Amino acid sequence: MSGGQDIHPLFFPPSIIAVTPNAGSSSGGTPVLITGLNFRPGAVVRFGSKVPLPGAVVNGPTSISVTTVAHAPGTVPVVVTNPDGQSASLLNAYTFQAPIVAVGNNVAASSADNGLTWTSQTIPAGNWKAVAWAGPFGYVAIGDANVSAFSRNGLTWTLGGALPNNSSWLGIAANNSVVVASGNDTAAEFVRSLDGGVTWQDTHAGTKTNVAVGGIFGAGAGLFSFIAQSGNADSPDGATWTERNSGANNSNAPGINTMTYNGSVFTALSLQRIWTSPDAVVWTNQGNVLPLSGNNPVMAWSGNVYAALSNRDAAYSSDAVAWTSTPFNVGVASSITWTGSVFVVIFGGSSSVGTSPDGITWTNHPLALPAGTWNAVASPRFP
Repeated sequence: MSGGQDIHPLFFPPSIIAVTPNAGSSSGGTPVLITGLNFRPGAVVRFGSKVPLPGAVVNGPTSISVTTVAHAPGTVPVVVTNPDGQSASLLNAYTFQAPIVAVGNNVAASSADNGLTWTSQTIPAGNWKAVAWAGPFGYVAIGDANVSAFSRNGLTWTLGGALPNNSSWLGIAANNSVVVASGNDTAAEFVRSLDGGVTWQDTHAGTKTNVAVGGIFGAGAGLFSFIAQSGNADSPDGATWTERNSGANNSNAPGINTMTYNGSVFTALSLQRIWTSPDAVVWTNQGNVLPLSGNNPVMAWSGNVYAALSNRDAAYSSDAVAWTSTPFNVGVASSITWTGSVFVVIFGGSSSVGTSPDGITWTNHPLALPAGTWNAVASPRFP
């Protein structure tokens, strides 16, 4: 006290250096450590919300421990506010990740732990053949009988708009919020949705036939690509398509089973045969380089390695040309995804799930999925 005035101590404002981990399930429950400077007892923490997180523990001036609560999928700032009102904010500090999902014949499930455990979810009736992550719109699935469904969080599914009349909708891909589905009736057909599966527009009915599941893939660079036995097509927006004649073009290619993109090269496969393209326009037949003995293999890219599986074995490659076999024989692989940390593969009528951190060593998780016929799996990190 001096001159009748209160003297309050002066504190330096807080600052945030790191948030670890910087991502977790949108369902919440992830322990997070915030490191920084000048944190004070009683500080409150907000993760992209006006509501402080309950139970924040100020360990000292340089760290705070919190546990996330449920939040919509997306990337948010983290804010620490000291009792004196001074605060620090770190933009794009934490990502709430939607779970990975699996869909099939009248079934859907979600997993928040990279495929180790799964929870059944209610989905409208349908034999759901393919599913893709559509950025801000969450997941979109397509199925037989011209039906679609969408889920903004991977948990709650809603019947979407009807697809134009086509008995065989087989592939789906998304470039962020633009979703394209491919079908094969008398010829290849494409439809596009700009609202996450609520409505669809018929954009192209061409002549390129014999597409198989996964024969269309939306690259992160903003390009949709389609390849079939009779040729290929590409589109910058899913609406305007250019048909070309450099596709599989081989009677030994009964259909392209899957396609992926590694940031610079498209890769497609059929049985043991691999095709590559730097631009989705000109494709190169790399020959029967895939050492898999079964039919209808599936493939995904992790950022470092390709992993491919069939109904008998598995293989991996850094360039999609030179492949190495690796043991893993569980069943008929129906779909694969990379979650950001592991490959997850599902096996059709089986409840088993396979996981691998590197495409080399695989672990089988029997009865991980609920009983059902499972067709497709997808992740919010990668298609």
